[in-house]
Amino acid sequence: MNKGYGCVAAARPGQTNLARQTLAAVGLPEIPVVEANPETIAQYCLRLEPGPSPDPALRISSPTPLKQDTEILLRRAFSGFKSIKLTALTGGRSMTDGIWRVEADSTDAELRSPFVVKCGSRDSIDMQVRTYRDVVADRVPFRGCAPLCLERSVAGYRKRLSVSRFVERADRLDALLINPNCANPEKIVDHIFEGPLHRWRTKPQTLNLRLLDQFLPPRVRRKYRSGLNALHKKLPVGTASSPADLFSVMKAIPPRDVPVCRAHDDLNFRNVFVAEGGVEIILIDFTRAVVKPLAQDIARMDVGLAFDDELNEAQPIADDVLEAYYSRDLFSISLPHSVKGRGARARLTAIEALRNRMLMEASAQDYDPTVEYKIAIVAGLLYEARRKTKWSATAYRCADALVSTLKKSGAL
Repeated sequence: MNKGYGCVAAARPGQTNLARQTLAAVGLPEIPVVEANPETIAQYCLRLEPGPSPDPALRISSPTPLKQDTEILLRRAFSGFKSIKLTALTGGRSMTDGIWRVEADSTDAELRSPFVVKCGSRDSIDMQVRTYRDVVADRVPFRGCAPLCLERSVAGYRKRLSVSRFVERADRLDALLINPNCANPEKIVDHIFEGPLHRWRTKPQTLNLRLLDQFLPPRVRRKYRSGLNALHKKLPVGTASSPADLFSVMKAIPPRDVPVCRAHDDLNFRNVFVAEGGVEIILIDFTRAVVKPLAQDIARMDVGLAFDDELNEAQPIADDVLEAYYSRDLFSISLPHSVKGRGARARLTAIEALRNRMLMEASAQDYDPTVEYKIAIVAGLLYEARRKTKWSATAYRCADALVSTLKKSGAL
């Protein structure tokens, strides 16, 4: 009995505590215990996905010790292989138990290509698997996404694995953009939206929506509140509006007609790989892939390229350049600041290309994206502000400045 294999302990009514103590005594303290009534047992049986049995003969090489349930999931996912070697992958921000490159040794030469394995909560990985199966597999062009190996994405009770093919012979977008010799960032941006995401964006539906709730729904505002309030208290008095005031101004903007489409919803450079000299784009991690306004994916990448702490550690952008790009007219960049930011030229060029893409797609749909894009950018800036990095205060000041322009422009 082990939760990595999806098992549950059933106890007689009133004896759940005794059952937990018994499990703890035999070294299985985290096995879930339920009272043995037919309805509850039926629910847990419905949730069980048997899948392959753990392979006790599989040799696992891991850089760090694995939790017991994680190891069992790996033994199930790679049952039949001789051995697997795990190499930790870094950079992602998802709450997981681990993300690894897995090199699997098999007697079948065709199965020897590497995999990417993410171990996380059952609910989170379930969503990723459903999204891939229902809205990605047959709707994103071949090679436009890293294929998920559904038969290997095994589930336990509280955890699940997502197993996909490793993106080979391709570079992650950040590695390209911080390379001083990076060429044609504009072409890379174009191929993202004219390639993997084209089918989703080509015929958007127009809906009348409150933009704040689209980009910063109430549950997200509640989640951000404490971090943003703590940051605001550290700023010089009177230099920026409070988070409550920012949300109040944006909430007062009346509903607007905006195009909506299926969006990746986590389109950041960590999820974009580039091959064939920029002609071929491969996207990963379609976990969310929800219907959002047209600006969602573009703005998500826009802010991430400028304010990500790892990128700025490797290739800093001065505060005044960031403020020039994010606190004024988003579609009109100051040439002096563009020149001043030449140390991060490829990143800034990619940002400019993203905004050109927004204007081009808005023109095709015959609408003004200014207000929509500002609120989408503010949402991204506040996400970065609450993360407690060196650039949090700059991100917050930029968000405040953009909200102020909304107020002055008569958008309310």
